[in-house]
Amino acid sequence: MYEMNDGKNHFCSVQKQASGSFLPILPVGANCCQRIERSIKKFIQISKKDPLSQEFFRSSTGFLNERKRHARSRYTYIIHPFSDFALCREIIMAITLFFTFMSAPFITTFMFNGIGAVKWITGLELISMIIFIADIFVKCYLAVENKKTKEVILNQDIIINKYMLSIRFPLDIITAPSFYVLYVFVDMDDYYYLSYFRLLVIFKLCTFIKYWKHICQRFNFIPEVLDGVRFIVYTVLLVHWFTCLTYYVPFLDVRLHTGNLIYSPDQTEHWVHLYIKSLFNAVGLLFCARTGWTNESPLSEIWVTLITSIVGKIYMLILSVAYLNQVLNRWFLETKYLEIMNQLNEFMRYKKLPMALRQRMVHYFEYKFQQRYFRENLISSFLSDKLKREINIHLCQKIVQQASFLADLPTKVLGDVLAHLKSEVFLPNDIIIRAGAPADCMYFLSSGTVLITTPSGKEFQISSLCRGSIKTREDSMLIMFLRKIYVHKLILFYSNRSN
Repeated sequence: MYEMNDGKNHFCSVQKQASGSFLPILPVGANCCQRIERSIKKFIQISKKDPLSQEFFRSSTGFLNERKRHARSRYTYIIHPFSDFALCREIIMAITLFFTFMSAPFITTFMFNGIGAVKWITGLELISMIIFIADIFVKCYLAVENKKTKEVILNQDIIINKYMLSIRFPLDIITAPSFYVLYVFVDMDDYYYLSYFRLLVIFKLCTFIKYWKHICQRFNFIPEVLDGVRFIVYTVLLVHWFTCLTYYVPFLDVRLHTGNLIYSPDQTEHWVHLYIKSLFNAVGLLFCARTGWTNESPLSEIWVTLITSIVGKIYMLILSVAYLNQVLNRWFLETKYLEIMNQLNEFMRYKKLPMALRQRMVHYFEYKFQQRYFRENLISSFLSDKLKREINIHLCQKIVQQASFLADLPTKVLGDVLAHLKSEVFLPNDIIIRAGAPADCMYFLSSGTVLITTPSGKEFQISSLCRGSIKTREDSMLIMFLRKIYVHKLILFYSNRSN
């Protein structure tokens, strides 16, 4: 494994992988097509930036083995679900799905009220139809992950069978075509009912949320952004769908009674005006701000009003519970802190402590916990020794920079020294050490200021100890101290190792 050189240096003889993608190296003078093919294969391989790849394989070794398995298999053309290509696909599909969620009920409701003349709606519908149809073929080449076994299936026959036998395949087939696009170019009045099939796209809402969650994880968005966007999407879709429903159902009742499914009494009124009126009615019903029917209202309108009101109340209840849960989670640390402070006040009252001492104790707790209570010892017990060492080095970085003799220590020795540091909070006018007292600790000032005073009352900067005492100034301060016994143990330990 290693070749020794004078007993000091060594050279690793293990051959490193020439390519991180494990793909065959391009020959000298490779043409443009070969380079493009290799770039595409790397684009569809597993990406280390994907957070799900770390969740599945948990280590660099597992990640490299998965990439090697993909590159060495006969399914190198299969798209890995944790690849950069898969991420781009999810971004495109998330945008397309959201547009279809909005356009499907809108077009079905206001088809005969002037929407056909809006060219940008026609263009976007055509693009969405092409994307949905193309995605059906892409899914036949997209590897499937098994969350239970933490494996990724690359066999294309298994991928196609799983896709064909799942509910996703018929749902994709039904919702991919856009009747609106066909209606614009071909006279299909007799087949208007086909536009209802695209309303089934709402069953892909969970897929949309899954895509959005993965995108947020990939770009390191905070969880609050994910939850906020999710509730905004739910609210917008709920209001939009019921806006279309409150307009369409009463007129559908008329069409069914007249036997003319393409008849609309409001063909002369522009769709913008109709949508605004329906939006006003739907929002009022959903948020229980108004009633939407009278004694002369038809039965269909009464049913729509009843369903809209019930759904609105249920959604408001769910939204309120979710919001309260977020608030309680955010205020949990503050609540625990207030609970501790209440116990402290009860303790001081029971002990009948003087007011000055009570204020000092309250000041101590406020400085130590900073209005957030957490169990530091419990959290530290779950951390590994390496993480604890890194945390100590980070927290004591300022001390290391100020104490030059610490900065010169090797990282291993420095970590051992900092691991034995203890913190202590000193309140204003607390005496840290008196001149002539036995020195059993080494003190490091972490935050705050100290003052050196002499028996005559003179004040000095902290440069050297003199006859007098060191005490804190007006503000509380945090001091890290290292006991002399630990210093002796560390010196003895490393002196024995060097011998």
